Amino acid sequence: VLYRVTRHILGYTPAPPPSVGIPAGTKIVDTEALFRAHSVGRPFIQDRQTDTERLRVQYFTKETEGAEFLQLVGQAFFGNACEGPPAHAHGGSQAAVLDECMGTVAWVNGVVVLAAELNVKFHKPLPLGTDAKLEATITRRSGRKIFTTGRLSGPDGVVYSSATGLFIDVSRASFFGPSTVPPVSNTAPPAST
Repeated sequence: VLYRVTRHILGYTPAPPPSVGIPAGTKIVDTEALFRAHSVGRPFIQDRQTDTERLRVQYFTKETEGAEFLQLVGQAFFGNACEGPPAHAHGGSQAAVLDECMGTVAWVNGVVVLAAELNVKFHKPLPLGTDAKLEATITRRSGRKIFTTGRLSGPDGVVYSSATGLFIDVSRASFFGPSTVPPVSNTAPPAST
């Protein structure tokens, strides 16, 4: 009820989430297939394209020349169900996206991880209806420790939130059972005709 009242008072009417195109030089990541292949169920955040009320994400891998690891890029749409402050996304929804994308960047690089530490900074309030750009990178690896960074920014480049994370490489055999799933390749899908 508070949500509807706030929306009425502010005159906020959400736009439907924009469709996501595959950015040049990237490969789409099917998170449900990736997690299912490791027998861990499904991702916490849905990557459906149609939900205007909730959170929607789509990930892509990006190879950077000279970089040791694939980068994860994508889009996160924050719908009405993500509301915290009036007409703006709750910080917890942003933290959840940053947590998942920083963990997923390790998974697409063939490293099964669990989060050990997350540090999130909120730079500006993120308006509902924003289709934010997300980026996640592995910055370094030290033994079983995987260090990552993540960022959510607007189409105009304004940074809404950023994070650093420490993830721990867990043994596939001891945690999930044997797995032969290789890291995601960065080969673009064939063009449709």
